[in-house]
Amino acid sequence: EVRVLAPAEVDRRNVLLALVAGGTLAGIVGLAGWLRSDGAVVDGMRRLVGPHFSPNHTALYLERTLFLSLAALFIMTRRHRAAALAASGVVAVALVLTGSRGALLLGVPAGLTVLAGFALYRRPGLWRWVRRRRRWMIGAGAVVTVALLALVLWQRERLANLQTVALRLDVWQAALALWRDHFWAGVGPGGFFWSYPAYLRPGAVEVDQLHPHSLWLELVTTWGVLGLAWFALSAVALVTAVRRQGRASATTFWIVAGCCAAFAAALAHAQTDTFLLLADLAAWNAVAWALATAPAAD
Repeated sequence: EVRVLAPAEVDRRNVLLALVAGGTLAGIVGLAGWLRSDGAVVDGMRRLVGPHFSPNHTALYLERTLFLSLAALFIMTRRHRAAALAASGVVAVALVLTGSRGALLLGVPAGLTVLAGFALYRRPGLWRWVRRRRRWMIGAGAVVTVALLALVLWQRERLANLQTVALRLDVWQAALALWRDHFWAGVGPGGFFWSYPAYLRPGAVEVDQLHPHSLWLELVTTWGVLGLAWFALSAVALVTAVRRQGRASATTFWIVAGCCAAFAAALAHAQTDTFLLLADLAAWNAVAWALATAPAAD
């Protein structure tokens, strides 16, 4: 439907901006609640929840939005660039306050790496520009390092908690056992919630999970080996389409770059969480995939 309803480049840009606006609104709602002392207190910190049912769910949505908003900086006019910068700031602050280790330790670094790769590809002279401003870069690096150290100190109890790792291991073991019994086609969308408790070891407490907290287990428990094949074909189609966009216009290039960076963040985070079994994330993935793979000539 994105291809039909947004056939032109300007239409696809508007779709991207709509995704940014939706994510920014989620961040604003979350920040407003957090400032009112709402949220889930875990490991000594009050975690921002936002419009979703858990901080991690909100983080999964915000990390996708963050990289689209950063890409929007390159496609907005100078007059409107401040709005994209403000959106990025709101989303980044809200994301940090979720306290999601998967987002902060896996998702954000992966997304930044991919976005930087696209930037260097588009502007090969960027690296020389950075080297000529070495002192400024060293200063910026020092500021970022101090900010990261402050973040680690603030969330040290959260980052050091290994109890959730043990709980995830219980879920992963149950998910593997479930997959072995439904090897080829899985248990279907929504089937994991109803099926996996029977595979938990005695004494396990994670009996109400909607997904197995792993992209790969998510695919095989839901759709079996067929799910892995579908995912591989989708990834190949995405990479093939992206390679054709190397000489596209700046707007199309940065739309693709933002979507790919967001996907990288989402996939990295999904090694310990979900990628597509929550409805809003599945819809977001579909729209972003369509934006990234749309022919430049549409």
